[in-house]
Amino acid sequence: MTNKYAGTCRKCRNRVPARTGILKRIGHKWTVTCQQCEFDANDHSSYEDRCCGDMAYEDQCARACGLNY
Repeated sequence: MTNKYAGTCRKCRNRVPARTGILKRIGHKWTVTCQQCEFDANDHSSYEDRCCGDMAYEDQCARACGLNY
């Protein structure tokens, strides 16, 4: 869910403007996470592959099949 109000990222402690972060309920508290921290937590690809999405799994499969390019 997108945050309605500005807040502070729970991971990097930077300010997150309204409607730009991810709002989550952890326990009894609502927290906001900036887009960069949320992306880093869910993405396992290397920095150069981030524009393409999560490529780490595909890269690992290719290596396992012997498709090293």
